[in-house]
Amino acid sequence: MDGFCCYDGLRLKVRLMCLGVRGGASVTDLGRVGGAGPAGGRYLLLPGTVTPSTNVPFQGKFVSFSPYSMERLREGELIGEYLLYEKGKPFLRVGVVEKPKFFDEKTSDGIPFWKLVALHGTEVIGVTVNKLCAYWSEGIECGFCAIQQNIKTHLGKSLALKSPENIVEVVLAAIKHGVCKHVTLTAGAIRAEDRGLSQFLPFIRRIREKVSVPIHVQVEPPKNLSDLKKLYYAGADTIGMHIESLDENVRRKVCPGKAEVSKEKYYEAWKEALKIFGENQV
Repeated sequence: MDGFCCYDGLRLKVRLMCLGVRGGASVTDLGRVGGAGPAGGRYLLLPGTVTPSTNVPFQGKFVSFSPYSMERLREGELIGEYLLYEKGKPFLRVGVVEKPKFFDEKTSDGIPFWKLVALHGTEVIGVTVNKLCAYWSEGIECGFCAIQQNIKTHLGKSLALKSPENIVEVVLAAIKHGVCKHVTLTAGAIRAEDRGLSQFLPFIRRIREKVSVPIHVQVEPPKNLSDLKKLYYAGADTIGMHIESLDENVRRKVCPGKAEVSKEKYYEAWKEALKIFGENQV
């Protein structure tokens, strides 16, 4: 994918993530509406950058004012070729990650794969094992989060609760199709001493029984930090505990629910997780 100009890859990434891209007539898939991970956008692959995969907004009122627009040149099996415009002028040929065709396949009990997982970038299967979030039900959800926005039944867009058996089926298929080099597990917040940590264990164990693909888990710091060992012993390889901001005023304003867990608790949890999972795994 040769570009039409020399460009600053990092600067372009930031601009695209902040301003978004207006999809033209040939861009019919604007990304999923909600979810725990990247939502309302598509993954663009920018040539010449160290980490080419970039999630770019295609939805939202602010996107309509973006100087960037896009048209499809060629559809691909996984990566389509598109032309990015800046202020109406051809700017750069980019790749766009398409929904894998095998996502339309179904589990043994009839659930389409796309209702169970998401593809993050080109090689990560993301699973929100439980989309029900206590902070949403209490009106103190994170301002940037859309985890409960598209919860529906089997007839809708996404399942609120997944089963380990279903997820294993999708992971095995994703590995077969070459789009799963690791799995990310996340979930909505749960009011419990372990902050919902235990709900991940059956998923980790079932995946680990079948394959050795690396597993990343995202949790809040549990009351008893030794509970983090349960994730490791179940088979998780890496862990993420996201404080979202080190500015306490920002935390309380944007993440009022998560801000109930102090910064000090996060620091303690990171240190403990480092002992368990090792360097560069936290």
